[in-house]
Amino acid sequence: MHRSPFRLIPILLLAFALRLSGAHTNSRPVLQDDHLDYHRIAENLLNGTGYVQIEGFAYGRQPAWPILLAGVYVIGGVHPEIGIWATALLGMLTVAATWRVGRLIGGEGVGLLAAFFVAIDPFLIVQDQTLLSESLYTFGLTVLLWMLLRRRAVAYGLLTGLLTLVRSNGIGLVIGLLLMPRKRLALALVWLGLVLLPWTIRNVTVAGMFSPLAPQSGQLLLGSYNNFTLNAPDAFGMWLYPKELPEGQPYAALPYLERERAWANAAFSFMGQHTGDLPVMVGRRLARFALQAAYVPRPAPDTRLLLFQPIYFLFLLISTFEGVALLILQRRWRPLRLIAVLLLPTLIIVAALYGEARFRTPYHPMFACISAVFYNWLWINLRGKRKGRRIR
Repeated sequence: MHRSPFRLIPILLLAFALRLSGAHTNSRPVLQDDHLDYHRIAENLLNGTGYVQIEGFAYGRQPAWPILLAGVYVIGGVHPEIGIWATALLGMLTVAATWRVGRLIGGEGVGLLAAFFVAIDPFLIVQDQTLLSESLYTFGLTVLLWMLLRRRAVAYGLLTGLLTLVRSNGIGLVIGLLLMPRKRLALALVWLGLVLLPWTIRNVTVAGMFSPLAPQSGQLLLGSYNNFTLNAPDAFGMWLYPKELPEGQPYAALPYLERERAWANAAFSFMGQHTGDLPVMVGRRLARFALQAAYVPRPAPDTRLLLFQPIYFLFLLISTFEGVALLILQRRWRPLRLIAVLLLPTLIIVAALYGEARFRTPYHPMFACISAVFYNWLWINLRGKRKGRRIR
């Protein structure tokens, strides 16, 4: 057996301990926003109320994370702190998946170094100390890259469907199937469709829309295209909840689906009146996505983690560019191409709608792998040893 798995164990334990240290900050009274929504849905699933939030159906939430969270609550009780144990475990699994990807890209040293970078990443630690779906999505996305590297088309199609049920933007990852062997493509698409079929049927029945995605286009559009986001310097590149905006308030009391349609119409009206401003708004969102250093969920995490985030972000950003440059010089295009293919759908969605660093964090394990390529190469050359093995 290779020494590498034994060396990985302390890294996994470190990752789990850092994430679990925030469990005590997530008691029920302090939960807000998305965290509280996921907790309520999981709680309602267990008490027999169904897939609902406070009242009515949970229209705006994909089902995979609340259902998994409900399963965790069955084991440990309906307590947010138990949910943090689950996200801490997911964070540890992400470290393990990063190790596997790093080994494929550059060998044992790259795998261990990338795993360590993910274990101590303050963005991911904060993320994994919450009840947000990003912890599950980040783990799945890292496994998805592993499947791309191994050319597992059917498994890729299956997991893409599952990630779509975690977050709606997961559907864009289907683009990765274009890089898979054509003889397996049809079967991969069949599995993708089978995974999404039950949720699509639910949306047809409940919302009257033939789609596996949550019906929330109105709030996404109006939250991105409004006068405040265009004109207020503090809001450049931000998405804002339409209920907080003058354009959205007249429709806030409407039933959910009617409100979504009204908000969407208001957004389209704004875009029609500000066509020349749209490229500027898109550019601001991309800049915010790329350069925003801090991601602060609610409830607020350990302030020491927030202080460490800008430093670590600068390190990761510079290291990723160094790794990209090295791979280009070595003409190793494949890992760069695969990561770019997975990143492209999110870049499009961020440019069109959001612009928050929160949507970058699922890619941190991939950036860690590219960074580790550079530092492993540097270490080997400093010691006068041969370069690590390449991708087969």
